[in-house]
Order: sequence, then structure tokens, then C-alpha cells
Amino acid sequence: MIEKENQAKNLNQSSNKNLYLALIAIICIVLSLTFFYPLSMKVDKYSNIVLTVLAYSFYILQGTSFVLTIVTFINGISFIKMKKDTQSYLVLIIDGLLMVIFSYEMYWFLNHL
Repeated sequence: MIEKENQAKNLNQSSNKNLYLALIAIICIVLSLTFFYPLSMKVDKYSNIVLTVLAYSFYILQGTSFVLTIVTFINGISFIKMKKDTQSYLVLIIDGLLMVIFSYEMYWFLNHL
């Protein structure tokens, strides 16, 4: 009895952590697209070193967001298989939206090559 309660508690904690990771992925993508990307394109105002740091920051945040999206998507699917709760579905919706954003970024990038 106590073991089942501990498993349910651990599953809820893991599901909460998965939601927090998905929210961190959203914060990373929003921060990279609204702050670092426009600043890295301002060639006239900054020196090359600052532009390089801003561009690397943009790519690091994009990569972090992408990795967190993949991890939370895989975890969300496994949580839905184990226990169907609305929090896991919310994580999958967030991951779907982030994947659409990444797909659009790849489409834009490939069109501008």
C-alpha cells in the first residue's frame, strides 16, 4: 500500500518536473527570438565581439529549447502511457507548438540560403 502511494507521488513529481522543463523551453525560445536574435542583427551599433557573443547566446538558447522539447515530449508520452492526466497533455501541446516554431525556423533558414 505504501509502495503504491510512493510510486504515485514520484509520478506526480516527475510530471511536475516535466511541465517545468517545458515552461523553461518556452522561456528559452521566447528569450532567444525576442532579445538575442534582434540584437545579433544590429551590425552598426556593436563590435564584432559583442555580435559573436549575442549570436552564440541565441544558438545556445535555441539548442537548449530544442533539447528540452524533445526530452519533455518523450517523457510526456511515457507519462500518458502510465497515467493519463491533464498535465501530460498540456506538456504535449506545449511541445507541439514549440516543434511548429522550430519547423518554421528551419523553413525560413532553408529559404534564405
